[in-house]
Amino acid sequence: MNEEFKLAAEKIRENGQTLSRWAVQNGLSVASVYMLIRGAHRGRYGESRRVAQLLRKELARQHDRQA
Repeated sequence: MNEEFKLAAEKIRENGQTLSRWAVQNGLSVASVYMLIRGAHRGRYGESRRVAQLLRKELARQHDRQA
């Protein structure tokens, strides 16, 4: 699962946006985003779950753009 989040982070960066800016735009804690991507959080509860859901949406959005 951690690889999925790393891929989503890579896609965000490819669009010329920093993870910090993405986090702020989505109302998330920058620390929570980085902790999830690093694997310190699993994304099951609370804000880390919200981060995981939004990263998955971002990954799906990027996939749809490529198709």
